[in-house]
Amino acid sequence: MNAFDPRNPGADFFKPSFHLLLIKDQTVVDPYRWRYDLQLVDFDDANLEDTPAYEDRGDEVAGFNVLEFDNTISNAGGYDPDNIPDDFEFKPISGYVLGYPVNAKVGETVKIVFLFSAVNPIDGVCS
Repeated sequence: MNAFDPRNPGADFFKPSFHLLLIKDQTVVDPYRWRYDLQLVDFDDANLEDTPAYEDRGDEVAGFNVLEFDNTISNAGGYDPDNIPDDFEFKPISGYVLGYPVNAKVGETVKIVFLFSAVNPIDGVCS
């Protein structure tokens, strides 16, 4: 059972360590860093060998990739962006992630956000 409910964030002692989240969208906050819009999901009795169907759990929540915290204009995931070929680009994360809920300040408000760790892809087409 997944006890975290964004409508009842005071029940922290029931909060499991990690939650399955689907990345719905992202917004650039700094060079090579994004704020992700995440949807908490459950798989119920889905067959995970097929394309799994999920159930939404409450409203979308904000999330951040901890591997992007040190990214700057001259360091993107340990790469100097100037060394990435012109036809390639450092990309945000997509798909499913496991996230950990924390209380953190986002903008001017402290609220529950989710932290996750995923290596950003570098994608493009060879010319």
